[in-house]
Amino acid sequence: MPKDKKEIDLEKYLKNPDLCPFCGSEDITAGHVDCIDIKAWRNVRCISCKEEWVEEFTITNVKVNTEDL
Repeated sequence: MPKDKKEIDLEKYLKNPDLCPFCGSEDITAGHVDCIDIKAWRNVRCISCKEEWVEEFTITNVKVNTEDL
């Protein structure tokens, strides 16, 4: 039987993404970031309550690289 769909308070989560949005535990683990084109995401899991979620990433800024390569 599938789990009930739960909602995450995005505003609260973005203020402290190091806490589980379901139980508040700091005992969370995140996988590596996967990317396709300009989309990026990673799977995150809470060790304490066993809930899982996906963080999605977006481009927020672009800067010119001034370092010598």
